[in-house]
Amino acid sequence: MKKIVYTTDFSENSVAALKYAMALGEVFNTDVIALHVATPSELKVTKKNNEKEARVALKAKLKEFCSEHLEEDLSDLNLTVAVTVASSVTKGIMDFTRDMQIRILIMGACGSGNFKDFFLGSSTKDMLEFSPHPLLAVPPNYVFTELKNVVYTTDFEQKDIINIKELLGLLDPVQPKLIILHVSDQDETMTKNLLEWFKKNLAEKVEYSDIEFKIIFSDNILKSLKENIENLDTDMVVMLERKPDTKKSSLLHRDLVKRMQSCIEVPLLSFNEKF
Repeated sequence: MKKIVYTTDFSENSVAALKYAMALGEVFNTDVIALHVATPSELKVTKKNNEKEARVALKAKLKEFCSEHLEEDLSDLNLTVAVTVASSVTKGIMDFTRDMQIRILIMGACGSGNFKDFFLGSSTKDMLEFSPHPLLAVPPNYVFTELKNVVYTTDFEQKDIINIKELLGLLDPVQPKLIILHVSDQDETMTKNLLEWFKKNLAEKVEYSDIEFKIIFSDNILKSLKENIENLDTDMVVMLERKPDTKKSSLLHRDLVKRMQSCIEVPLLSFNEKF
């Protein structure tokens, strides 16, 4: 059975992600693993005699963290905890999940609302680029609600069709309404022709009745995306993290995914184009 892996640094920003992971685990009827990645410097802070003792102490801290914020004894929950040691959080997560069947990876979003935060970097933003698994970033104040409206932002590419098919398989237990949203600063006629091409190709690959298509014409893509996501009563946003490319449009899109993770107030699910 595929598992949900939730990662935490014990910060308040990761509490909402913990609660979301547990709620999603119930919806999917699947196991949840709470993971903490300790760096060598963190092991020293524990002031234990060796790595083994430090790991035991951090695992106890992780259990206490989960129990406190879930307000339940862990023995009553479908949750296991794990601590791994690595030179970086990203490497630790990648190594831990390498041979596992992962349904979704859940982390806390920074939720600062400050676009300059994009340049500061975070473990979540690193994982957006490197994770081979669907990665869900949960804002710090978000409370899980039934998944009724899911917005998939698209550039009308073939890869989007593959991801939509995977997305619908992932969310099969809840059968949400899927709103496929495209914000364009290009010619209107060309964009509408592209939409018809996309609809035709999607229908050949995906059988799903509750799909709505929406096109917005705007010069400010990020602002328009954010406004429409709010207006559509969105429960989850889905975007494609594109692989590194020297093309300006690709670089802008990769920037956009990370900036969206910082500024929107609903969970952001990212699929990585590299995998």
